[in-house]
Amino acid sequence: MTRLARSNDPAQVLVIGPSWVGDMVMAQVLFQVMRRRWPRVQIDLLAPPASAPVGLRMAELRRVIPLEIPHGELAFKARRTLARELQPVDYDWAICLPNSFKSALIPYWMKIPVRTGFRREMRAWLLSDPHRLNRRKLPRTVDQYVALGLPPRLPQPHSLPAPRLQVDATARSLAWQEFALDPGPRVVALAPGPNMARPSAGQSTNGRVWPRPSCKVVTRSGSLVAPRMPPSPRKSLPRLRGRSIWAGVPPYCRPSICSLWRPSPSAMIRV
Repeated sequence: MTRLARSNDPAQVLVIGPSWVGDMVMAQVLFQVMRRRWPRVQIDLLAPPASAPVGLRMAELRRVIPLEIPHGELAFKARRTLARELQPVDYDWAICLPNSFKSALIPYWMKIPVRTGFRREMRAWLLSDPHRLNRRKLPRTVDQYVALGLPPRLPQPHSLPAPRLQVDATARSLAWQEFALDPGPRVVALAPGPNMARPSAGQSTNGRVWPRPSCKVVTRSGSLVAPRMPPSPRKSLPRLRGRSIWAGVPPYCRPSICSLWRPSPSAMIRV
C-alpha cells in the first residue's frame, strides 16, 4: 500500500503539465489547492518549453523539469530516457493533466505507484488511478484539474482560488525596455492561439467577437499587450488570427495595442 493510499498525505508529486500557456495558468489553481490540503507536499512540474516558464512563476512548485520533446511527437526513446533519469526521485504520485496517451508514458515507465488521469486515448492501462471525465459535473478545465488533484474520497472545494503568479520586478522592467512599452496604470496581456480562430471555440469566423470585452478593459486600464503566436502549420490560421482579430478591434483601441512576437515561445513570458 502506498503512502498516498495509506494516509492521504503525499510526499512527492510529479505533475505532467499542459502545453498551452492558458492551461498552465489554470493548473496553478490545482497547485494552490494541493498545498492547502497538504502543506508539506513537494510538487515537481514536467512541462514543454512553451509553458514551462509559467511554472517558474509558481511559488507552490519545488522545481520545473523541461520536457524537450516537440509538441505532438511520441518520441518513445526520449521519453523512456527521461523516465530513467527521473526514476531515482521517490515520487509516490503522478498527475497527468493532459488527456493524451503520450503524457502518461513517463509516469508509467518511472513506476510511480499512483498515476492519476482521465480515461482518454485508450490509456487507462497506463494509469493506476484512472478517472472518468464527467463534463456536466466538471465543465471547466480548472475544475477537471482540481478533481484530478484531490482523491474522490476527500471533499472537493466549494470555491476555487484565482490563479496567482509571482512577478519578477527586474524582468518586468527589462521587458518594458526591450519592447519600448509604456506600461501605464495597468497592462492586459493576451496570447491568441488557434482556438481564437475557430468557430467551434465560440468565436465568429470574422474574429469580431472576442476582442470587444478586451477593448473595454483597455479603455479602463491603459494599454494592451497582445503577443502574436508563431505561425501555424495550417496556412489559413495565421491570416485568420491576425487580420480578422485586428479588424475586430475598434479604431479607438488600436493606439493602446502593441503586438509582440519572438521566435521562442518562452520569450513571450517575461513577467
